[in-house]
Amino acid sequence: MVIGFGSYHSLPVLLAGLSQKIPLFLHEQNLVPGKINKLFSRYARGVGVNFSPVIKYFSCPAEEVFLPKRSFSLGSPIMKRCTNYTPTICVVGGSQGSQVLNTFVPKALVKLVNKYPHMYVHHIVGPKSDAIEVQHVYNRGEVLCCVKKFEEQLLDVLLAADLVISRSGATILDEILWAKVPGILIPYPGAYRHQEANAKFFVEVLGGGSMILEKELTEKLLVEKVMFALDSHIREKQRDSLAAYSKQRSKKTLYEFICECL
Repeated sequence: MVIGFGSYHSLPVLLAGLSQKIPLFLHEQNLVPGKINKLFSRYARGVGVNFSPVIKYFSCPAEEVFLPKRSFSLGSPIMKRCTNYTPTICVVGGSQGSQVLNTFVPKALVKLVNKYPHMYVHHIVGPKSDAIEVQHVYNRGEVLCCVKKFEEQLLDVLLAADLVISRSGATILDEILWAKVPGILIPYPGAYRHQEANAKFFVEVLGGGSMILEKELTEKLLVEKVMFALDSHIREKQRDSLAAYSKQRSKKTLYEFICECL
């Protein structure tokens, strides 16, 4: 069989599988399907999805499936460090990072140090960004922080965080949901705005936080959103909403779904 995960990288393999009459299966991670998955769904035996609302876009059998998560440890040093401070804020720009988040977020959080003197920020800038430059902004503002290009123990950080500020790609959104941490999502405006659809689902359907469109992002607005999100009543309400959604998510794996379709 051939399994495609929706990016253009899967196109040659899916075409080869189709030409050889090999059973095709797809997986769609976002709330809006990409072009490759929409094109090949008419030939697929089935589509596993991250979120059930996207099922309506497919005419073949489609079902929500559970994706394995990266490893974590409740007793890890990084988690202990995060839980020693309050509030703990995790900033994630996605796998490629985000110059916008790396510029706006540190400047905004520095303005909150007087209100939250014990604040701790764990900021993942991405492999193509300058971690030292971001670190300097926090240091000048006397914000306790850890700035990295990549974090292998991201789930540990999310589990300990009070708030996450992030893009809204499918992978990070799924991990935010799994950790049940409230978020301020700033969707990447390109890629057919699928991140905006992901963020709207997180905010409007799940009640897990708020969204700021990149074109509307200012330091002042971000400061206001962070202060609102860190209110204890708001934070607990959002955590409860995410927990309620997590309980009803499918526990079926993609492997199990494929076996049923064969």
